[in-house]
Amino acid sequence: MIYHCISNQSSQDVFTITDPVAENARCLAEMPGDIDSKEKRVIWLKDPATSHCLINGWEALDPQRRVSNKNENPPWKMHGLVVDCDVVLPGTLADLADTLRVKTFKKIPALAPQWVVRTPSDHYRLIWELSSPISVSGAPAAFIAEFLNSLRKGLKLDNALGGLDTASYTNPSTYFDISGQWEQVVAAPVERAEFEGFFALAVGKASKKGRGSGGPPEIPMDVIFREIEAKFPGRWPGHIPFEEGCRGPAVWDPIGLNPTTTIYQRHGVYRYSEDTLFHPYSEILGADFTRKYEDNKIGVACEDIYYAGRPGYYRKFPDGNWRTQNKDEVAAYLLAAHNLNPARTAKNIPSELESAIFFLNQSKVVDGAMPLVFDKREVVPLSGFRFLNISRAKVLEPAAPAANVQWGTGFPWIADWLWKMFEPRRQLVYYLSWLKLFYEGARNGDLQRGQALFIVGGTDRGKTLMNAIWIPHIMGGGSDAGSFLVHGREFNKSLCEVGHWHIDDAQAAANQGEHTKFTERVKKLIANPFMPYRPMYVDEVQVPFRGRLLVTLNSDPQSLLMIPDMDRNIQDKLMVLSLRPGTHSFKGNAKTERTLWDESPAFLRWLLQWKAPTHLVDEKHRFGMKTFIHTEVRETAAMTGYDSDILGVMEILWETDDELVECAKKGVPWETTASNLIATIATHPAAHRLLTGLTVRTTGMRLSKLSKIRGTGVLAAPMGHGPKGSAKFLFFPPGTLPEP
Repeated sequence: MIYHCISNQSSQDVFTITDPVAENARCLAEMPGDIDSKEKRVIWLKDPATSHCLINGWEALDPQRRVSNKNENPPWKMHGLVVDCDVVLPGTLADLADTLRVKTFKKIPALAPQWVVRTPSDHYRLIWELSSPISVSGAPAAFIAEFLNSLRKGLKLDNALGGLDTASYTNPSTYFDISGQWEQVVAAPVERAEFEGFFALAVGKASKKGRGSGGPPEIPMDVIFREIEAKFPGRWPGHIPFEEGCRGPAVWDPIGLNPTTTIYQRHGVYRYSEDTLFHPYSEILGADFTRKYEDNKIGVACEDIYYAGRPGYYRKFPDGNWRTQNKDEVAAYLLAAHNLNPARTAKNIPSELESAIFFLNQSKVVDGAMPLVFDKREVVPLSGFRFLNISRAKVLEPAAPAANVQWGTGFPWIADWLWKMFEPRRQLVYYLSWLKLFYEGARNGDLQRGQALFIVGGTDRGKTLMNAIWIPHIMGGGSDAGSFLVHGREFNKSLCEVGHWHIDDAQAAANQGEHTKFTERVKKLIANPFMPYRPMYVDEVQVPFRGRLLVTLNSDPQSLLMIPDMDRNIQDKLMVLSLRPGTHSFKGNAKTERTLWDESPAFLRWLLQWKAPTHLVDEKHRFGMKTFIHTEVRETAAMTGYDSDILGVMEILWETDDELVECAKKGVPWETTASNLIATIATHPAAHRLLTGLTVRTTGMRLSKLSKIRGTGVLAAPMGHGPKGSAKFLFFPPGTLPEP
């Protein structure tokens, strides 16, 4: 360590030493013999003619001159710490050094002092030597006081020996007589990093106490980080969160690589290295960047706060989420985080804090708040109201961009799972195209309407894993929509907070009436995606749904009842995919989920860079891409659905009704209308009990649906057949199934 010394208390000139023991020996040898009392020593040390040595651990801004606390030559660097203890202790100096080493600093050996000195007055002095100096250039006296206070507590100075001389300890301009007996406690100097923690603590405390008017403006940490990334790309270590009080490298200094020497605060940067201690952001990022915060202190303080009347205020917290607060809580935040002055400068002039509250109540007013997922607007107009968007749904971010990203690179398990999932495999392209539109649109904040996806298959294929776990993970959340869409219960809050709705086949409609309503709700969700929502203190409003519906179901007849009626008004709004037969191997729920979490970012990066086929994905398609409905699933659903009841009755008629038996013998279709079919069934001794409550209108609609599905044996007759104003249908005998 370098000691900065003066020859006597009247001297202003500084010289340096590195070996205090040798210097002490020299001084003792040259000291006059008549200095035999404390009073004589004080007088002698003040004499300008005295050539002695008084030491200090501080170096001044002008290192050739002594430290002055009056801003004439303030402290610049701390090389070490000299502490006087006005206490008389028994025993030898060696015993005292051993006690300090093995008892006093036993639990914190890295902070043990290097020297203990018995002064000519039989008092004691402790000296810490730093491995390298800490810069405090430009620091106000208040900060240095905080730093010394942090060291006092951390080094346990009040209890180390007792009798701490507070006046000399808190005054960096104090120089101490080198005279006395010196005993080494530990040889190695204290690593500077051990003192850096106390320095950082002092920065935080000094920042909270404020810097008074005229100081540098406070700027949100996320704004600072964006500007740092723009001006110094790649300089900030990705593993260090950029938050208030964080420690990292001096990004503006090309050689400032030490990751612990710099502390970032809202108002500026503290750097305890070889240069100036405090750096305002105007110096680092430019005056143009900081000017708007200097000119608009109140506006900046209120940037992330809105007033919503009866609920109070909404404030965005550091985690990015909005939460309600009352007036007192907001005022406390403005005072502590932005240093707004609560005191009035004149009787009729409001304080900064009062002006901020008035500004919020007049200029940052919303009618309420609601989650509008995947909408990047902060305030959204709806139904004549202004709502704060408090959505928390955020998609999982992809891995970093890379060249030539290949299928399966970084996501081998997901690639194998999806590759083996669909039959025929071209369905995978449809699925990936659907997912790409969903994810990319949500991430960009411009998600457009899209088809509802139905996936049909056997058990142990991972349908529920995909629908209820994986897609909610990558889309920022999901909610079971069965209660609302299947059973018609009231639209609930949880559905409004996510963009992925999922339904399991266990929730299939119980009867045809519910199934028809389910079909209509799905159709409305896709074609006119507005849902009723009632925010607190506001009448019900229609909220846009910016998301997707995915339904997974087994391939048994009961589960297939979940598929909506396949009429022409809904076919373009659906995607129906079928899974391959068999099962997939899963290695336990926990391990499978960990694998999904680990591989998803790489999969999403591939998905973003993958170009979907243009014949599938194109703006000319109403919902962004061409639809796909698996043929066999369509036919099976039709043959097992509620409309297929008529086909079951027809089996009886083909065997027992004279007219139909005759048609079967000739191999020609039976031509009839809906009304004639009802009459035939009603007069049949066995069939009339199987279908009740039929009307001409509903029967005609059901026959029309069946006529459009291959394999039902029903076709709509060409125009001109049948009575005027009624449609006629052709029923083909079993075994003669025409194409639709």
